[in-house]
Parts: sequence; C-alpha cells; structure tokens
Amino acid sequence: MTKMHTKKKPPPKSGIVRGILSTLFLLVALVLVAVFFIFRDRIGTDTLRGIKRLIPFSSESAPPADEVSFDSGLRNIYGFYDGKLAVLSKERLALYSSSGTETFSMAVSMENPALEASGDRVMAYDRGGGLVISDGSSVLLELDGPVLGAKFNSRQWLAVISRETGFKGVVTVYDNKCRRRYAWNSSSGYILDAAVSPGGKRLAIASASQDGDRLVSSVSFHDISKDSDAPEYTAELTGGLPLSLIYPDNNHVCVITEDGAEFYSEDGEKLGVYSSGGKIFTEYAFSSDFLLIAVKFTESAQISELVSLDYDGNPISKISISGDITDLSARGGYFSVLSGSILDIYNGKCEKIDTLNDCASVRKIAQQPDGSVFLLEGDSARLYSPGKS
Repeated sequence: MTKMHTKKKPPPKSGIVRGILSTLFLLVALVLVAVFFIFRDRIGTDTLRGIKRLIPFSSESAPPADEVSFDSGLRNIYGFYDGKLAVLSKERLALYSSSGTETFSMAVSMENPALEASGDRVMAYDRGGGLVISDGSSVLLELDGPVLGAKFNSRQWLAVISRETGFKGVVTVYDNKCRRRYAWNSSSGYILDAAVSPGGKRLAIASASQDGDRLVSSVSFHDISKDSDAPEYTAELTGGLPLSLIYPDNNHVCVITEDGAEFYSEDGEKLGVYSSGGKIFTEYAFSSDFLLIAVKFTESAQISELVSLDYDGNPISKISISGDITDLSARGGYFSVLSGSILDIYNGKCEKIDTLNDCASVRKIAQQPDGSVFLLEGDSARLYSPGKS
C-alpha cells in the first residue's frame, strides 16, 4: 500500500461510479481506459484512499541490511523485493542489494511509472508506455507497450494488460522464463486487472462493460493451457467497479471492489462477500494467508476499523485503530499498521506483538515474513525487528 499525496473532500461514492462510467464509456474509450490505469491509485482521493495494488512479495526473502541508503526524490516509487530495495523515478530505475550496494541501474523515460516485484525480480513500467524486468543484475524482458497494467504471481509469471487496435483490451501471459504463453483479446469489456494463478495454469481477468445505462463488472477465468478465446467461467460482480485482483492460492480469487471484496473459487463459484456497508473503505493489504480491509464510519472519524478475512470471505478478527492509517502491509502470518507516528505489528490473529513509537519520519512500511518490518524514511530504509525498540 502506498500513501496518497493529496487530501480533498471526498465525493459521494455514487458520484465516483457515475464519473468512472462516463469516463469509461462516453468519451474516447480506449484512451480513457489508459487514464484509469494512470490514476487508479487516486480514484476518490479520500473516499477510496489507499485502494491500490500492493507489491506482491515472494514467500521467502533474504534478511536485509540494517540500513540501505539511496537517492531520495519526492516523486520516487519504492518497492522491496527479496529483502532488497528498488527505487524508481521518471528517469531512473535503481536496485540495491541487502548490503546497501547499488547492483543495477538504468535510465528510463516514464510519465506515469509503476513498480511490481516478485522474488528476485523487479518490473518497472510506464502506464501507457513500455515495460522492463530486471533480476538485479541484468534486463530480462523489455516491452514497448502500450502497457496499461502488469502483475507478477508468486512464481514470477506475468500478466500484462495492453491496448491493441480493434479490441477493448489484451492480456498476455509470460512464464518465469519470460516466454509468451497465452493471450486473450477482449472485444466486449474493458480490462481493468488480470492475475495469473500461483501454479501458472489459470488466468483471472476483471473487466467492465456497459449494458445500456448500466455498468456491468465481471471476473472471468481462463485456462492458460488451452488455446481458446472463450473463458471457462464468468461471474458478475455486485460490489461496483473492480479495482484489483488477488490470486492468493490456486483455489481462490479475491476481487477488490470499490465497496469491499468478493471471493471466488477457481471454478467461478462465489464463496463470500465483504461489503463496507456504507462505511468509507480506506485501505487494504493482503498476504497469502489473509486479507485486511480498513474502513471508517465517517471521513472525519478518528477511529478506523480493521477487519481480517480468509479467502473464503469468512471474518477472522476485527480491531480498532486510533487515527488515520497512513500505511498498511501484510506478509506471511504478520501485518503492520502505520498510524501517525506509531507502528503496530500484529500476527494473523490480530494480536499485537509489538509497538514502535517515534515513526513520524516513516513514509512506507513493508512487512517481512519473520515479523520484522522494513521502514522507509527520507533517503534510507532500515529493518526493525519486534522486541528491539
């Protein structure tokens, strides 16, 4: 989860839906789908604050250095991969080892940069432009685009959403050797997100289309091993526009919507739904074990409610957080909450295991699978381990 940079009075949620509808379908459709990807992290700056894709960490990582220094910048994007640090600006991608040494850098030219990571690989792409993947020492794949979105799975398979004349969106799947394995062209719905299953056998696609005056959002399921134009299963979403897809294991798919989350089996069966129920959906984070959703009763409320759910949609636990949540991160059996100048670390049962005060300078956090947390502050990132405050 990354932090929003502006704070405005939130528009009503229904107004957001109407705005997205008119954007997607009443103007120049393909160009504005690209705009959706560029500004997706900022839709409804307060009402949907924090509804954005997290960097999908690998299940294991090497222990990082106590502190890594890097070139800071107000417009930099930061990511943590395999216990290491990636820093992306509009002009440069730089990767740092766990010892703090810069291992790789390259010049880029990006107007709307985005960053994804999995295992020892980092992907930087320009929304509406090109894409590059590095393993920290060399370039493994370069695409000219136009790339609208891209996402790794936990085994470094890749789903790339792009634009192609005659279609409303194209999804291409690459395996972990960067070989093209599957492609699907959409002629009826605008593709908003796509994710490959951890086993690399299935592809889930979230899309939106217009039926008269009605916005229809759906998730479709595709068998990558089959050369077929038709999805195996399609399910209509009930929670509004899909914002992100999570494929936590081979048997479950979670769709983050503007209202909450919907949970499906790999066969397209709806397993459960979490609705914000009129509350303001502000943040989410996920690990392979659970999903976290943060809501507030009103925009001015000083208390946030944090709900953890399994991927059948069943609630695990619920806690109250004082103040605004400025960052949220989950991995393995732990998650961390940054609220104001306080960092709280929890286990998967929502039991607090540690608190770190004096975190006013921390801009971003990244939970590690052993309970430790990467803290990004100023021009450095450091590791904090529970019990060492």
